[in-house]
Amino acid sequence: TPRMWSALALNADDIKEPFEVSEEDLGTYQMLWDCSACETPKLLGVTHRYCPNCGSAQDPKRRYFPADGEGILVENHVYSGKDRLCPACDTPNAAQAQHCTSCGSGLDGAKDVSVRRDQVSEENGHFELDSAKAARNDFKAQKQAANSDDIPAEKEESGSKKGLLLAGVALVIIVLGIIVYMNWTKEVFVEATAKTWKRTVHIEQFRAVSESAWKANVPMKAYKVTCRQEKRGTKKVQDGETCKTERKDQGNGTFKKVKVCKPKYKSVATYDDKCRFKIDKWTKVRSIKSTQLDSSEPVWPRFELPKEGKCLGCERAGPREESYNVQFVLPDNKKETCSYEQAKWTSITTGSKWQAEIRVMDGGLVCDSLKSK
Repeated sequence: TPRMWSALALNADDIKEPFEVSEEDLGTYQMLWDCSACETPKLLGVTHRYCPNCGSAQDPKRRYFPADGEGILVENHVYSGKDRLCPACDTPNAAQAQHCTSCGSGLDGAKDVSVRRDQVSEENGHFELDSAKAARNDFKAQKQAANSDDIPAEKEESGSKKGLLLAGVALVIIVLGIIVYMNWTKEVFVEATAKTWKRTVHIEQFRAVSESAWKANVPMKAYKVTCRQEKRGTKKVQDGETCKTERKDQGNGTFKKVKVCKPKYKSVATYDDKCRFKIDKWTKVRSIKSTQLDSSEPVWPRFELPKEGKCLGCERAGPREESYNVQFVLPDNKKETCSYEQAKWTSITTGSKWQAEIRVMDGGLVCDSLKSK
């Protein structure tokens, strides 16, 4: 119903907005590399596949990102994939090449070149200064991380799983031990020394009561309704965004520059109409009790209703409650009280002795364990 949907909508406090990350392509640029043979610096990753000074092939492990403001934009770049290393001479070749441009060997089974880890701008928007030496250190660190994740990692994972399994088994044993200890009992003889009972009738009156509820939940029979705006909860609303710039090595002598942004949110209060109203309903006004002081046998309390029916001020007998307790004395003279259904309570006489169980941990009586002696 509209009322139901309205209530559901208004109760949706602290709903999180969708976490959306946007990326803006800022262009493709050439990586730089330094010739290892003649030490010519800052050669271009796409333009200079070979050193223009000595003719040495480009070393993809010496590619690095240019300094801020020195990037050379690659116009209309079509990315076809990472370069592949010639199995014969280690020369990097374009992804679509069939034979090595240096030695002519076939490139079937050639491996892709490794790529640099993404470079993220600092808070001031500038990137850390990169170099061929930093590139070599980056690739070395990646290789060490990859090696540590091979066979030793599997052994470590296996050992970790074994350790977790043993810890789990130990925990289960401890828990079972605690459960067994808490439920460990021994048999003793107890004596019933006292019996008590109590019966209660709650009297209800049909009367006007004051209540409050959100407007969508106000009962149809409510009257004298007054409403006002009150804070009901909070919700998340977008409050700008945080952005960073990343440079991603594409493995073909170029890198893509992207601006990555994610929204920021803040909590704002939500308001709804809170209503106060009157409504006529049955309400408990008093309780009438009877105990063993009134009768040796359980009886319901006697009462008279001054006005019956369903009118304002009329009364009726509401819910009934009853309890039957027996007090026992244990061998160490400790007293315990147990509650029973009326039939069981009736079968127990004051002064009778019973076989029962007590918990070893706290000496408490297990009331349901009562057996005839």
